[in-house]
Amino acid sequence: MKVNDDRKVSETSPASRFLKATEDLVFHHVHGGQLIYNTSWEDPRIDRQLLGLDESSRVVMITSAGCNVLDYLLDGPAEIHAVDVNYRQNALLELKLAMIQRAEFVDLFEMFGIGSHRSFRQLYRSVRKELSEPSRKFLGIRRWTFL
Repeated sequence: MKVNDDRKVSETSPASRFLKATEDLVFHHVHGGQLIYNTSWEDPRIDRQLLGLDESSRVVMITSAGCNVLDYLLDGPAEIHAVDVNYRQNALLELKLAMIQRAEFVDLFEMFGIGSHRSFRQLYRSVRKELSEPSRKFLGIRRWTFL
């Protein structure tokens, strides 16, 4: 069967809608509305050495838990675009960035090292306005994660 490469499949065709629905079902089954990674265990130092990042570098990377994104920032690239199929991972990175700017080290360690914080509600209120709407929505519902 020969396929004409110039021919485009309509996104509203029954086949496209079926594939999209199947993809959404699989995604929901795998991710289940949750964060998948809260910490990255890879050591990005070798990546940074090999990439030779500097102030002219533009990086696109998978968000994951955001740890590697934060590590790459140490080299001061011009841009980092963090993307993830699971938008919740981006919410976690946004929270980490906001907390780094506003919180003390002990607060960061309690939240992301230990996994809970006795005053999370207060800390969250102090950074909430720094977050995007999708991140506020997700983290507002999942605040108990850090309690």
